[in-house]
Amino acid sequence: MSKRFDLSAGISDELLGNPLCFDTNVWLFINGPFVDIRDRRYTIYSGLFSKALKAGADIYLPQVVVGEFVGVSIHYQLMHSKIPKPKKVHHHPEYVDWIKEISDDLFHISDACKQVDDCFSKRDLDKCMALSSGGGIDFNDVLLVSLCREMGFTLVTDDGDYAGQDLDIATSNKRILNA
Repeated sequence: MSKRFDLSAGISDELLGNPLCFDTNVWLFINGPFVDIRDRRYTIYSGLFSKALKAGADIYLPQVVVGEFVGVSIHYQLMHSKIPKPKKVHHHPEYVDWIKEISDDLFHISDACKQVDDCFSKRDLDKCMALSSGGGIDFNDVLLVSLCREMGFTLVTDDGDYAGQDLDIATSNKRILNA
């Protein structure tokens, strides 16, 4: 039976004793290009990150999360840019600056985490595609669920698409908690 950890109610020692995997959306809340420290999610997830570091908890960073973090960060930058958008994002005049900023963000994230191989070659892609084709969860999330189950990670996420997934999740998202 999977567990749910309600981060709105506090951070338990049990949670900090588990290997943790932060989802892309959580990294974006606490270390992305448009962090809003007034957002309650920033407070909740950055608080967990800080306590996990102080407790010496194992925080794992899979490749799928890194790739998604880079892609979403570039997309956010592009959407907020006042310069007309070229056909290819890497032709944008601010692209090099964005990559430098994202690289700095990733340095701070990866410095605090244990990088883990996604073992992509071990995933049953047909099964992953079938799960994501149902429309409730996207492909990268299916890959992350598979990895977290296999490795015994507790997923830290605010993404409601994980509601009903059979894995341990730490969240403040009521949709997940009430599923």
